[in-house]
Amino acid sequence: MTVFRIEVISDITCPFCYVGKRKLEQAISLWNKAYRGNSDSFSITWRAYYLVPHAPPGEATTVDYIKQKTGLDDITPVIMQLEQLGKANGIQFKLGGKTGSTREAHRLIYLCQTKVSRAKIHDALVEGLFRAHHEGAQDISSHIILRRIAEEAGIDAGDVDTWLKSDIGGTDVDREFSEATHKGIFGVPIFIIQGQYILRGAQDAPNFIAVFSKARDAAAAK
Repeated sequence: MTVFRIEVISDITCPFCYVGKRKLEQAISLWNKAYRGNSDSFSITWRAYYLVPHAPPGEATTVDYIKQKTGLDDITPVIMQLEQLGKANGIQFKLGGKTGSTREAHRLIYLCQTKVSRAKIHDALVEGLFRAHHEGAQDISSHIILRRIAEEAGIDAGDVDTWLKSDIGGTDVDREFSEATHKGIFGVPIFIIQGQYILRGAQDAPNFIAVFSKARDAAAAK
């Protein structure tokens, strides 16, 4: 049995990070079907990255991000390609919603991962945040929206209120972002498997599976 430890460096407002999550899920599903009798497990930890570190509240959109990243004034072809990529992975992108800093969303993810034991709740929170921003055009810098998403994921309402009213976890997610930039990471998503195998971008499931195989074989050889 292999326990695959996967760290995902991402930002909620990054459309390719949402696609990358889907690609990872596809890879895990295919792996589990192919090796059903092995009882392998996957432990996923989400790490914070800020695409716009000092974004003011409710200002940035996915369209703004794409323009900034590509340097193009007319991003219609990019939008069409992204929409097609989304549909191929079960995502209906709605790119007009505004959001500000994602620090509070990352703080919520960090606290969920450290204080809630159930991995299904971790995934439900991350999924809810991605869906709210990219498919619901909702402002995930809003505490009202964050509270609703967290409660829908299964987090206790009292805990959510306590977390959001404080800055608990703030220095931790800031540190994660700082560590990523010091490592030369200036684009996301990044997937780090077993602490050593790195995949950059929203890669297809076979690329993940190839790394899973390499990691499993390396563990068996020890």
